Amino acid sequence: SSSPSISDAMYLSNMSDVSKKARREGYWNPRIEVIIANHNPLADGSKYELKGTEVKVTYSNGSIGIQKSCKVDSDGICMISQPFIQCAWMFGTGVDFVKFTIDDVINKRSPYEPSFNLASTALIAWDPGAISNSPSLLPSTSFSPSNAFPPSSSPSISDAMYLSNMSDVSKKARREGYWNPRIEVIIANHNPLADGSKYELKGTEVKVTYSNGSIGIQKSCKVDSDGICMISQPFIQCAWMFGTGVDFVKFTIDDVINKRSPYEPSFNLASTALIAWDPGAISNSPSLLPSTSFSPSNAFPPSSSPSIS
Repeated sequence: SSSPSISDAMYLSNMSDVSKKARREGYWNPRIEVIIANHNPLADGSKYELKGTEVKVTYSNGSIGIQKSCKVDSDGICMISQPFIQCAWMFGTGVDFVKFTIDDVINKRSPYEPSFNLASTALIAWDPGAISNSPSLLPSTSFSPSNAFPPSSSPSISDAMYLSNMSDVSKKARREGYWNPRIEVIIANHNPLADGSKYELKGTEVKVTYSNGSIGIQKSCKVDSDGICMISQPFIQCAWMFGTGVDFVKFTIDDVINKRSPYEPSFNLASTALIAWDPGAISNSPSLLPSTSFSPSNAFPPSSSPSIS
């Protein structure tokens, strides 16, 4: 009903499972990617610095809890991992999944405000080589596997590419009054046999349509060995400075092309459409109030644009 002002505060923008197999047979590396942000349009320059913000996390494999941390880069991104643990399908003492829980976010100038988080602070990371104990990839209304620990069920998964996550990582341009819409895409394939000569994740092409409301542009990127790539539209005018500028744009994934494995949209764990917002906009950014879906509406144009102070 209202959009109260948002103070200069850090919050969790997204957290994703980017676990991978270890080089040694029967082992895997649990890993998560964390994205921290601060949408206060005045919180830049000497007023605050995103780079170096520390994220404190508890890692748990069901029997032990370990305190871990990472420091984000200038885009607010960092990775937390637990190297070289045994797989349950090879060792009776191994595990198929672990849990990461964010405990705190520490920035030297801005406080952490959990009520502004756009993602859950708890995430289950799965062994990508497990045969029967990975999360279900059946489509759901929440677009995400359960974070219950341990999960209630673990159906098998066929050999198919799918969208694991898509995040808005837009940033201000160096030139005043301009911004760079950007999204980070994560593609995955949980088939335990889909490795080596059977398939290769690196080089998978993601085809996307970029739209600013008046034009649609076809764009693409190729993912790295972790299934991650970035798509951007450089140097566009801000609406708050130019009458012809825009506060938001839309990215829509059209296809995922891998030379060995087909794309199966019904397995996607995230919506294929994402609104990217100008982080410097004063009144037309998405509300950061917490919600059950942990994400702003992807309608285009959005039905409303609550103010952010």
